[in-house]
Amino acid sequence: MYITLKKIKIRYNLILFALNFIFVFVIGLVPESDWINELYSFGVSGIFFASILSVSDKHIKYLYVAITITVLTWITTYLKLDVLQHITSMASLVFFFYIIVLSVIQIAQSRHVGALEFLKAINIYFLFGIMGAIVFSTIFLTNPESISFNKEIHHETTTFVYFSFVTMTTVGFGDITPVSPIACNMAIFLSFAGQLYLTMIVALLVGKYITGNQLMTQSPTHSLPSVPEINAPKPISPEEEHKKNDPE
Repeated sequence: MYITLKKIKIRYNLILFALNFIFVFVIGLVPESDWINELYSFGVSGIFFASILSVSDKHIKYLYVAITITVLTWITTYLKLDVLQHITSMASLVFFFYIIVLSVIQIAQSRHVGALEFLKAINIYFLFGIMGAIVFSTIFLTNPESISFNKEIHHETTTFVYFSFVTMTTVGFGDITPVSPIACNMAIFLSFAGQLYLTMIVALLVGKYITGNQLMTQSPTHSLPSVPEINAPKPISPEEEHKKNDPE
């Protein structure tokens, strides 16, 4: 039962990894068109549902949350109301933060390090970057002068996903620059959180892996149970044998 449940979790985390990969690396390669917003909405909607399936066994209870945020995302895609975009962004941030916290707890509580734990760690990093893109997009929506672009941007979502991951990795090419105090503070926080996460998660995974190997090597081997000795008859000396045959 445990092995079957773990295989299901690995499958869901693989789906989440694939959706994160497509959202971050693939959709941005699509030429500028009128339906690129729909592609991003499809991608983030799939990430909502895959995130729930990857961390929770009570799918029905939390799927309603994913459905609600997905509906808000699609309404925002077509109506483009600023207030609704802010509400959707805040709901998405809270949702992803919950998924990240729950995933970190599950990794910390796991006894062994395997494919599931590594997939969770990678998906957490992806979600961190997507959260950063949502935050920068919201800041830019509130004040377009809060972020300066030294080149022509093709699509806002693609640009902010790029800027978020560049900030997390502390690369900083200088083509996009935070200007307002809140944008600068967010860039500092995201770069700090990205480096801190990598340091802590690597230490956690390596520590659990080493500890697991040590426990396996130090565990006593299970020996076969000893066979109880059979009470064999005592050997009879020649004198006793002679007395037995000749009592006189």
